[in-house]
Amino acid sequence: MTKRNGLTGALILIMILFCGTLQVMAGSDIATLKKAAEQGNANAQFTLGGMYANGKGVPKDEKLADAWCQKAAENGNAMAQLRLWAKYAGGQGVPKDDKKAFIWCQKAADQGYPEAQFVMGDIYVKGKGVPPDNKQGFAWYQKAAEHGIAEAQRIIGIMYAKGEGVPRNDVNAYAWSSLAAAQGDEDGTNNKEIIANKFTPEQRRQAQAVVAELQKKIKTRKPAPHN
Repeated sequence: MTKRNGLTGALILIMILFCGTLQVMAGSDIATLKKAAEQGNANAQFTLGGMYANGKGVPKDEKLADAWCQKAAENGNAMAQLRLWAKYAGGQGVPKDDKKAFIWCQKAADQGYPEAQFVMGDIYVKGKGVPPDNKQGFAWYQKAAEHGIAEAQRIIGIMYAKGEGVPRNDVNAYAWSSLAAAQGDEDGTNNKEIIANKFTPEQRRQAQAVVAELQKKIKTRKPAPHN
């Protein structure tokens, strides 16, 4: 069974969210955004930081980008908090510090931000800034999986198949792998087929029933929470 490095994937994701393509704003809109940011609006602060990081509508300025992101994170913007995780986890412009990375990631995860919940799973499984704990890792992966993150669904399938952090259960392993596969995750598809080849007809029926139940529980993805 295959399992990608989720921390690397999530780090890339949050940097894209912060440094990705932004629409160029009119001067009056930028002034309004800056005013909102200066008044403490966390979403405006995060957006402004992204603009400075990209040089979209304002001169490119990494220091101002980081400063506004820091303010946004301190004011509760989950994407900004996860960006600080990425900076400390990757040592990007700051000394690498897994403990600080963990603190910022947990703040975002506690707000229910699925990407942060996924990263928390990786943090605990790999012991990044905390003692390794497969049980805690599984719990966080499950939160992310229930919000529809395919990679988390696949990893839960693997953990059930191997009995890591949870009692081994091939039926559940198949069910979660199936959910990942349904979203186009190739590794999830491969894992699903490997497990299915070992099933009895009764186990196949059980697995399909579990898939149907899980599909009812998967939450619709929501935008990142912010102030």
